[in-house]
Order: sequence, then structure tokens, then C-alpha cells
Amino acid sequence: MKTDMKRMLHITCCGVLILIVFFCTKGHSAILHVSTGEEIHQAINKAQPGDEIVLTNGAYKDVHIIFKTSGLADKPIILRAQTPGEVILTGKTYLRITGEHLIVRDLIFDKAEGANIVSFMNADHCRLTETAFFNSGDPESTQNHLITLRDGSSYNHIEYSYMEGNLSIGIGIK
Repeated sequence: MKTDMKRMLHITCCGVLILIVFFCTKGHSAILHVSTGEEIHQAINKAQPGDEIVLTNGAYKDVHIIFKTSGLADKPIILRAQTPGEVILTGKTYLRITGEHLIVRDLIFDKAEGANIVSFMNADHCRLTETAFFNSGDPESTQNHLITLRDGSSYNHIEYSYMEGNLSIGIGIK
């Protein structure tokens, strides 16, 4: 009888341990705070499905963000401002979105210079949302776009965004 009780206790403890490990690792996501172009790059390389990369409030000049990674449908990877409207990207800045289930939100591009400020390149099920563009674009050509979808990108959303006083055409497909 004691042997059966010990065995039952052992099985119960093992089961509880397995459940603890399962629930502690399932759904674990990180919030990665960044404040420089290099930190953004490192966070993107480190990000796992469900993680958020949070740009610290402030101005980022001449930053090149290549958001190349993949999340999952129920656990996208998010790149966002710490506070909506408080992260301003200026100068020769661009954002490239490549991968699946990625979300970029709450950014402001103000006087961002160049063609294709934001490009979806081989991007699927990605989203650019709650982002504003002011006085941005290519001063050399009004025929370039602020936002482009290209290279087989599909099922992407550009939503709740604002454009004012820009030098380039809004959205293009290549």
C-alpha cells in the first residue's frame, strides 16, 4: 500500500512539474527596449514570436531599420513607439519590412528623405498602422512613393495612417 502511495505521489509530482514547465514557457514574450539604430538591429535579430520591440521616445535621424524576421499568426512580432507619436524618424531614414506576421505601429516620419521610406519586401500578413508621414519623400522625384509593396508581398495592411505635405506619391506597388 505504501509503495502504491509513493508511486502515485511520484506520478502526481512529475505531472505538476510538466504542467509548470509547459505554462511557464508557453506564451512567454519579451519587451525589448531600444534607443539606437544598433540596438534596433540587435533586437530584431533576437526577437521571437510574441515579442515587442519598443523604440524609446525621441528623435531618430538617418536610421535604417530592416525589420526582417517572422512571427506567428497568433504571436506577431511588434515594432512600436514607447508612446504613440513620441518617436520621430527623420533624415535619410527608411524601414524595410520582410517576413511574416510583423506589425509596425505608432511611428512618425517627419522630413524623412528618400524614395520608398517604408517598403514591404517579401512580406506576408504584415501591418503598418497608426503611423504618420509629414513633409517626407524624395526631393529629387515626385514619382517615388512613401510606401511600397513589392517582391511578392501579400495580405498586408496599411491602416489608420496619416500623410501630409509629402514630396512623394503615397503608396505604390512594384
